[in-house]
Amino acid sequence: MTTAERGVIYISWGEAAAYGVEMSVKSLWALDPSLPVLVVGDDIAAQRFADRPGFTVYRDEVDPFESNWLYGFLAGRVKPRLAALSPFAQTLYVDADTVFKISPAFGFDLLDRWDMIVVEADERSLLTVLPENRPEVSQTIAELGTAQILYHNSGVFFWRRNAVTVRLFELWSEEWLRFHMWDEQVALLRALMRSEALFLNVPYTWNCRDMKKTFMVFHRFGSMAVRQFRGSKGAVARGLPMGRPLVEVELAPGRFVKVHVGDEEKAVENFRQATGSRRAM
Repeated sequence: MTTAERGVIYISWGEAAAYGVEMSVKSLWALDPSLPVLVVGDDIAAQRFADRPGFTVYRDEVDPFESNWLYGFLAGRVKPRLAALSPFAQTLYVDADTVFKISPAFGFDLLDRWDMIVVEADERSLLTVLPENRPEVSQTIAELGTAQILYHNSGVFFWRRNAVTVRLFELWSEEWLRFHMWDEQVALLRALMRSEALFLNVPYTWNCRDMKKTFMVFHRFGSMAVRQFRGSKGAVARGLPMGRPLVEVELAPGRFVKVHVGDEEKAVENFRQATGSRRAM
């Protein structure tokens, strides 16, 4: 891989993710066709993007799937390694289920003064993470001495290549390995607190699931539209990047239901409430 000044990285495992990358890059290149793209992923990604102009593919041997459950995809096995994989002097990482509203040049320009640009999570604090991650969050609160701290949505972040950002990504890996949870973002917070990197925390509108509020990237995070579990047979709507295809959601081990993209978390939560109510009766 040749070195470029600026470029964008995606990760892609599975058919749905590859399609998401296609649609996201289409929106990116409509605004800035000069930006090269690196896709880190599986055989599906390699086959789809290897010979396309503007794309480079890194076939990653790491298996990010811990299990076949809904939260079985562990991005913490991949994202902390991206600094070592990036061929760019300045890099933007962005998740696949995204649409660009403006060129990311604004964020790249900030790297002249900052080592990393991170986006605050969508109006959340450490107190609002899902119950599955409570042990890690409780330990993080104890280590930081407070729960009143913003953490970051790692679906969008910029960094420039230097010694402190290389070390930051190493710290991110170290922190993630402590708990091995599906949410790599709490580990990123601890890594940032340990790092010497000068990072800028920008508003959640840079990486936002409300199109009307979005400043830079509209992101359907939480929908699981592209982060599907291993073996998922979720449908992908061709030519409808903003459509509502059906995806398969595992409500409990071995129990599946098909819902529209964007309704996955609601379906899981409704199932939890319903089964919880039955157990209480």
